[in-house]
Amino acid sequence: MNQEKRIPETKRRISLSSLCGVSGLLLSIVCCVALVHVEFRIQEHNRLLSHPTTICDQMEEEVLRKVQQNFNRWTALTEEKLSEGKGKSLLPSVM
Repeated sequence: MNQEKRIPETKRRISLSSLCGVSGLLLSIVCCVALVHVEFRIQEHNRLLSHPTTICDQMEEEVLRKVQQNFNRWTALTEEKLSEGKGKSLLPSVM
């Protein structure tokens, strides 16, 4: 009779041990999936942060290029006016 009680108890311990092992395995899998998900989100945020920086850099280069073109045109016009002898400078006079 005593041995009959031990067999179900032993089976119960094995079942609990298996259940704990499976639970631990599932928890490990969930943690790995969560870690991969977080890593993907970090990469996406980094991509989003670097994208506006690239656009701003391109816009800055374009603005500087246009300013340089306008300055070169203004310089050419100023030199042309001065060489024609009109005597008027395009620079505003300071009083």
